[in-house]
Amino acid sequence: ITYFLKFILAEDDEDIVATIRVFKDTKDSAVMSRFIVKKDFTSKGLGKQLFGECLEYIKKNLSVSLIKLGAQEYYENFYAEFGFIKSSDVYMEGNSPHIRMRLKL
Repeated sequence: ITYFLKFILAEDDEDIVATIRVFKDTKDSAVMSRFIVKKDFTSKGLGKQLFGECLEYIKKNLSVSLIKLGAQEYYENFYAEFGFIKSSDVYMEGNSPHIRMRLKL
């Protein structure tokens, strides 16, 4: 059962340039997924800003003790900057290696 679902978007003029999906998968945990930033905007700090704002939204509004995500292994350090830790071995999704990560609140 999905308890909650929200998409958070960043726009430039009328184009969506970044998005992230958040949903509460259990009473006590949330999942962040589908985090994408358009290539032209990846070096402008937009991803960090959007991700940080999403974390703050979860902390203030969802009453959860755990946030989970699946990440391309390449981005492990990005998520670690926000306090996420690796919680799985590497697995393949599509053609790229992924890991699961979690943040206890």
